[in-house]
Amino acid sequence: MDAQSIKSSERGVLAKGFDGHKQVQGRKRQLAVDTGGRLLAAHVGPANENDRIGGRAVL
Repeated sequence: MDAQSIKSSERGVLAKGFDGHKQVQGRKRQLAVDTGGRLLAAHVGPANENDRIGGRAVL
């Protein structure tokens, strides 16, 4: 499982937030992959969302 903050434009339906650690305003995506690197599940939320919350949503 991995999380990544992504810069986003002003447009969009999903909520945006500010990731203070990476100094990025946008969204954060959490991905669950298998050992071969194939995508199993994904969750996209605001960048200020805690990784614990996003991780629970993925699982």
